[in-house]
Amino acid sequence: MSNKLPKSIITQLNEHSSGGFVLFTSDGEGSVSCYSHFDTNLYALALASYIKNWSEAIEQVSVDNLIASITEKIDPDEEDDIKE
Repeated sequence: MSNKLPKSIITQLNEHSSGGFVLFTSDGEGSVSCYSHFDTNLYALALASYIKNWSEAIEQVSVDNLIASITEKIDPDEEDDIKE
């Protein structure tokens, strides 16, 4: 399966972005591609910073969901068979 986007889509993204864009795509087999264009180094740095912050936020949400899932399974009202 090809993961390559048509050039027309990349051109349209560039035409409709103000300063640049970063686009990650994934095919059905887990291969990831990244397309990007920046008008200036300043836009590149700004988008890189935003991506870093977004990634850290997604990671924190995943950790929070994992903690919630674990604590849901622990019912403090149930008697424990383990004696201290």
